[in-house]
Amino acid sequence: MNIKKCYSTVFISLASLLIIGCGDNAGGGFDEGTSSKIKLLSPQSKTTVDYSYVTLEIQDNVADVKAKVNGVEYIGVKNNSSFFIYNLVLKKGKNTVELIADNGSEKLTVELDSEAKGFAPIALELDKIEGYDSLEVNAEVKNNGLTISNYLIDKDGDKIMETNSSSATFKLSYSGLGTYSPKVLVRTSDNVLYAVLSSDAVNIIENPLKTTTTVTGASDVQDLEEYAGHIYALTGSSLIKISETNSSQTEIINLSGLSGAKGFTFDSDGNIFVADTGNNKVVKYLASNNYSLDSSFRADTSGSGKGELNSPVDVTVSGVGNSIRVFVLDAGNNRIQIFNQVGAYLADFDGSTTAEGKLNNPLNMIGGGNMIISDNGMVRELSYDEISKTESGRKILTLASLGKVTYSSDGLLVPDNTNKQFIFFDI
Repeated sequence: MNIKKCYSTVFISLASLLIIGCGDNAGGGFDEGTSSKIKLLSPQSKTTVDYSYVTLEIQDNVADVKAKVNGVEYIGVKNNSSFFIYNLVLKKGKNTVELIADNGSEKLTVELDSEAKGFAPIALELDKIEGYDSLEVNAEVKNNGLTISNYLIDKDGDKIMETNSSSATFKLSYSGLGTYSPKVLVRTSDNVLYAVLSSDAVNIIENPLKTTTTVTGASDVQDLEEYAGHIYALTGSSLIKISETNSSQTEIINLSGLSGAKGFTFDSDGNIFVADTGNNKVVKYLASNNYSLDSSFRADTSGSGKGELNSPVDVTVSGVGNSIRVFVLDAGNNRIQIFNQVGAYLADFDGSTTAEGKLNNPLNMIGGGNMIISDNGMVRELSYDEISKTESGRKILTLASLGKVTYSSDGLLVPDNTNKQFIFFDI
């Protein structure tokens, strides 16, 4: 049997079902007179749904025909001289169907373009599509009025049905890096099969956390900073200094007078600036004098006026010597204040003139000059020009449950607390 390659495109829309063929068999299909061809029996014209029902019927006399939909092989039903895949549920957007003859040397490819405009009559929905090794995904088959007797579940698209379930909700467990395309065969009470392919693949990526280490005293950590080959953790009224090459080597640096401190940073000389949240001030500790308190630095007045602080939660430093600028995230006043090397007030800005509006309960910030801020579910960038006294900014991303942002070797590291994962963002 000679098989002719033919590429057909079906556009499913509210208006019509248009089939564009090629060659001298414009309907598309195997070129063997009229006895070998493909028919798309549904959906009907003017039917537009999120996931389109399509029944593939291949009329042919060969012993076997394999069908792949979006790269996943499906089991069909042989009935006399026809081969059927009943009620295939397409994903939204472009779908590719490959029909391969029994000798494997020729195939027919059909592209289906399914629009997304209505309620999905049947769909496989996943609560997450990316994560680390040993990921567990909650899955649910949604349908519109069908009475289901059982669900045959292929979690990774390898044609092996790992689970037979009577429930529309189930868990899929994945181990090993890679991309997986789960599908489900649904059998109704009247013994009709529906083949359901998830609109999303599950992607298992490498976990950036290679090892875990227990550090004595590292409880209630409020902030972390990296400086000169060590990690420093702010906890209570002290810093824990941890070697990056040997995490068992630690040192406790006691910082006197703190109350509920939330954030800290280093300047270029290794001096430590701390946002002393409970005392409404910023304090400086001198590296040259065993981290004793620097009494010459004074940013310690409570209130809402210029230079006054209300629950400062973070601090960053830029410049050196007399050109030092100390940026304080004054959370209680929803603004950033700028101080000089001795703690004298210079300016403040709050984002109110930018498209995203004024800061609203900010959590932390990084950078000096161009500030990256975790601000109540939004990661935003703010900067201030001391000469023109103008501010500028932009939104980087929005996340419902956002933790403290920081830099990493891969870019901006954003904790997504809802999904218990990190997002690496190249800015």
